Amino acid sequence: MRRTLRWVFVFVTIVLVVPVTRIGAAPAQSLVISGQSGAVWYEAAKRLTEPWAKANGIDIQWVDIQQTQMRQKLLLEFTSKTGAIDVSAIDGSWIAEFGTAGYLVPIDSYLSSEDRADFMQGALSALSFDGKLFGLPYDAYVQVMYYRKDLFQKAGLRVPTIDSPYTWDEFVAAAKKLQTTDASGRVQIWGTISEGKRHPAVLARFIDLLYQAGGTLFDRNGQPAFNSQAGVDAMTFHVNLVHDAKVAPPGTLAFDHTDNHTLFMQGQTAMARNHSYAFALINDRSVSTVTDLFGVAPPLKKARSTTSFGAWGWSVATSSKQRDLALRWVRFITSAGQTFTFQRTALTVPLRKSEVALFEKDPTFTPVMREAIRVFGSALDNGVPRPRLPQWPRVQESLMDAMVAAMAKQKSPKQALDDAAAQVQKILNEK
Repeated sequence: MRRTLRWVFVFVTIVLVVPVTRIGAAPAQSLVISGQSGAVWYEAAKRLTEPWAKANGIDIQWVDIQQTQMRQKLLLEFTSKTGAIDVSAIDGSWIAEFGTAGYLVPIDSYLSSEDRADFMQGALSALSFDGKLFGLPYDAYVQVMYYRKDLFQKAGLRVPTIDSPYTWDEFVAAAKKLQTTDASGRVQIWGTISEGKRHPAVLARFIDLLYQAGGTLFDRNGQPAFNSQAGVDAMTFHVNLVHDAKVAPPGTLAFDHTDNHTLFMQGQTAMARNHSYAFALINDRSVSTVTDLFGVAPPLKKARSTTSFGAWGWSVATSSKQRDLALRWVRFITSAGQTFTFQRTALTVPLRKSEVALFEKDPTFTPVMREAIRVFGSALDNGVPRPRLPQWPRVQESLMDAMVAAMAKQKSPKQALDDAAAQVQKILNEK
């Protein structure tokens, strides 16, 4: 009996320790890639990777993570250094934090000069910190204005253009004119939407308005400056769309960017300030009721027409045990041919100069798609990069608290921003 158990132990040990190989084939390679659950670009990456993985004998495992949980889960993985994830989708706003901590592989030496020159520099800068590039972009984002062309024509409104964007006042006036009610006074189509949920995409609305008003998040010495008059004007404008002008639906504290594009797609709002990602959804007739009725216009203007911009990129973890293979996949999925294929799947901000030439030659691109490409490109050229600050995740939390307090009318815009500035100053002073 003891002899039998000993042989069983030896057999099990061999099975567990000796790697399994394919007969007549090289040992299988594997790669673990994490990304935002349900995101259009992430799902497209899965489809485009499948033939590449099959041709190269590579087993790809995908780890889907909800956007609101991504940073925390990646932080846990990176600090534990298990090597369980090789490649991660990274928001540019995390690059300074993760790059400074040594969690990501600098990839400058893996990018040829020709390839670097082909990428839009704004997209690369969004994934760089302290002179180092920590990822290659797969999605750059700007905020623009979506509007209903049919409703604008019916109301006799001027259509905003890159050369002549809407001012804040024009936007409010148009929202009031576009808003419709039934016989009982119930709103059928809202002029726009103003979100107030505690979410980074919602905070971006305030940041855009801040820049449009001529303000800045931090001064030249790196001190908080968002509680300036420009900041107060920006927060007041966003709040008053609901509470004063009443051109946005109530219940704002429950709304985020998803509600923004959903209401527009359902025909319940006439205008929406939202990120470039929303175009693919609004233009998809399987989910949108306004596919043939909408247009894309540049960011609003007060002192200037501008937007904050950022990028999502693929980054390789320093803890990866498959670093070379991981970098090989990153170069593949962000290559010129693949980025153009991505654009055909979910059109957004051009990532490479070579894409623009391909757009012009592609007969399948509709007028509204060409319009969007021009507006997105202009917004990127005239935009302001999102902060690349190691403390940004914590700073962002304070700013989101301020936005919720102002939208809920718990604090005035000035008080909410002053309180946030005091909190942010403490964060920046910490060693």
